Amino acid sequence: MDDFTGRNEILQDLDPNGKPRPWKEKKRQSLNLAASYGRLCEEKFLEWQEKYAKYEPMVLSCASYLEFHPDGRLAQMYTCKRRLCAMCNWRKSLKVFASVSKVMDWIETDNPDIQPVFLTLTQKNCAFDDLEAEIRRIFEGFSRLQRNRVVKDQAIGWFRALEVTYNQESHTWHPHLHVVLLFDKKYFSKANKRYIDHLEWVRLWKLSMRLDYAPNVDVRKVRADKSGSKHKAIAEVAKYPLKDKTVITKDLPLTDKLVDCLTKALFRKRLYAFGGLMAKVAKQLKLDKPDEGDLVKVGDEDETIRGDLAEVLVAYRWDFGLMDYIRTR
Repeated sequence: MDDFTGRNEILQDLDPNGKPRPWKEKKRQSLNLAASYGRLCEEKFLEWQEKYAKYEPMVLSCASYLEFHPDGRLAQMYTCKRRLCAMCNWRKSLKVFASVSKVMDWIETDNPDIQPVFLTLTQKNCAFDDLEAEIRRIFEGFSRLQRNRVVKDQAIGWFRALEVTYNQESHTWHPHLHVVLLFDKKYFSKANKRYIDHLEWVRLWKLSMRLDYAPNVDVRKVRADKSGSKHKAIAEVAKYPLKDKTVITKDLPLTDKLVDCLTKALFRKRLYAFGGLMAKVAKQLKLDKPDEGDLVKVGDEDETIRGDLAEVLVAYRWDFGLMDYIRTR
């Protein structure tokens, strides 16, 4: 059971490893994002000025009030679900991690001969204002890749996650994909003449993206941990959300440019997706789509109800003076 000291004045919420959960850190980053939206909605002739005026109070109030069960499970909180919100991104990464873990745990049990492979697909950085178009090109390229018969006839399932990083020196973006592909163990046999080596993956990604150069591709088998399980290693792909430091910097004008560009580029984009067998299992398990659903119940510990249903919840609110969560009752 997680360590949760509900009687303290300041929120103390530790994960199973004894490490404090980053409630305060994520809330502060969300406040910085809200401030950026506030500055952007005051700029004249800005395309999304009205949207940013709505986003500012939504992000500002995100996770300002938390309720916990006495055993430490989160019971209730409001989330803004804005794509760049640090709090929502953190909660979503936990949820995706749990979802991918459940899917792979089921597959490993039911299909012990399946071997997962990590695939990182990249291309050259794009110009600052071309990010949205480049993300669309990447998704279209991945769609072509999975439809390619060389891949389609052998890969029986996949999960992909988009990561976007910013290069401050060149003022460019680097959107790329982290992918998990599932193959039957026969795929790796010497008798399989259709085995895809590294050079072939480079050729396939170049063809799928319609590039005039050889892109960087990294491919490797997923290794099992000491317990013999691979699902935890695979679920690490879920830890590739947009990093807070990519968006929030000490340079406020730069921060506002990054926020404006990223908000538009990621609008209604699916950062995570299942396919093939992994999508089928996720549906059987009745899991939310990775980019959707509740951000309160994000892990296995939330599924089992413990204690009295009429228990008194422990509540915390964000104190703007202390810049921390304090207990309200």
